[in-house]
Amino acid sequence: MSSHWKPVGQLELGEDEAVAALRKAWDRSVRSLAAKSSKSSYESFVFATQPLAIDENVVVLGAPSSFAREWMEKRYSGVLRDLLRTNLGDPTLEVRFVLSSTNSRRPALAGEGSEETVAAKPTVEKARIVKRAKVREQLELQEIPREMTMPLNDKFTFDTFVTGQSNRLAYAGAVAVADAPGLKYNPFFLYGMPGLGKTHLMHAIGHRIRQTRPNARIAYTSGESFLNSYITAIRDGRSDEFRGVYRSVDVWLVDDIQTIAGKERTKEEFFHTFNTLHQMNKQIVVSSECSPRELRLMDERLKSRFECGLIADVAPPELEVRVAILQKKAEVENVRIPDDVLIYMANLIQSNIRTLEGALVKLMAYASFFDSPVNKQLATDVLGSYFVNQRPITNVEMREPRQLADGSVSELMALPIPANIARLTQSSQFGGGLELDHIVQTVASYFGLDPSLLAGEGSAAAGRKREIARPRQIAIYLARQRTSISVVELASHFGGVGHSAICHAHSKMTTLIQDDPRLLSQINQIISRL
Repeated sequence: MSSHWKPVGQLELGEDEAVAALRKAWDRSVRSLAAKSSKSSYESFVFATQPLAIDENVVVLGAPSSFAREWMEKRYSGVLRDLLRTNLGDPTLEVRFVLSSTNSRRPALAGEGSEETVAAKPTVEKARIVKRAKVREQLELQEIPREMTMPLNDKFTFDTFVTGQSNRLAYAGAVAVADAPGLKYNPFFLYGMPGLGKTHLMHAIGHRIRQTRPNARIAYTSGESFLNSYITAIRDGRSDEFRGVYRSVDVWLVDDIQTIAGKERTKEEFFHTFNTLHQMNKQIVVSSECSPRELRLMDERLKSRFECGLIADVAPPELEVRVAILQKKAEVENVRIPDDVLIYMANLIQSNIRTLEGALVKLMAYASFFDSPVNKQLATDVLGSYFVNQRPITNVEMREPRQLADGSVSELMALPIPANIARLTQSSQFGGGLELDHIVQTVASYFGLDPSLLAGEGSAAAGRKREIARPRQIAIYLARQRTSISVVELASHFGGVGHSAICHAHSKMTTLIQDDPRLLSQINQIISRL
């Protein structure tokens, strides 16, 4: 009895379904590989290599010469294996290179004996290959499951994003990625403190690609959502489906990647998904609170992959940008806010755009509910007791007039600066090392602690104790808010911890302040003593 398994090289009308699936997967794989190879290498070696057969989990690839076989094994064995795994939907596949026979017949595989054995094995394999290939095709035609992607916010577009010196590189990189996904800056890594516009840019990238490429499969998720989806997939026995969904997207947007740090199995899954998409030239955009080097508990191999593309920092916006953000928000809400009120608010809240926009909403709501005119007095009454981010304006920010983010000259900067803000800037206590020491001593005094437990050599170890951790975080938060000292210098001052520890402490306190009136009261009391 002759084998019913057709060599892939002898395709014809009515060909075996498994062979057709392998051919289609091979074509997809080499197209992805073409973008990573020089023209001469592709035409001499890749194009000349053909799939011959598949047996169990081994894809047999035929090279035209011994030199070509050796060349392909050394340079493309791993890449082709991962591409074929993705395109055939089988994470266990391996590849094997052999010399192509002159009549393109299927080579003998290890373990084969009689014709009956040859015929029996492929029967099982064909069913598996066909099933997996069909599942993958169905995944590509279907929408991404809701639990595995999050909707894009219609308000977060490039048109509504206000640019300035603090986010210019991030904005330019995001536009370039959106205009040529997978071809420029892949991966694209955004980092910065919460509430500065990273998520806005990620959504804007998704919207732009969706406009220009309506059929593109775009998955937007967060590190936490990826973690939860993976846990659910393992629990329900749907790991293959989970991999198939994420590894078949064209654009992968992953927010807050730091949340998977320390989750070993999730990091492993993320790593292989990242690799597969990157090798297929699918666009990957990742955001984090800290730079790749400062991501604690993250594998070195993941850090190095994040660093192989464009890394852009999103820093707190300068005064003019904060004013422009408030102007744009007021314009969207169709309300008129006096310029002196906008400047007051922009000086009151300096480090978080989300909080800044929330303050405007609060002010407008108060004015509407109580039919009050919007002026600086109302802003002081409504917002003064709610926000403690009254970090002083630097002399650079006080220069007037200057250009706004859109390039136009701002007449706003020529308006009188509110008296209370002006007094802050004239005070010499802000911005220097003495001020930082004063903050630490004041916080320590408030909680009845030795200042050496909060800052200085050995304080990092002391900070792990529960009774020390919160006062130390408050000291770090106030140091970030009340001084112009860099994060690197603060890390050194607070016991030589990493940059990410300072970022984490500030981020945590910023979040807690919004929901914990007692904590806010404590911080206001400490500020009154400074």
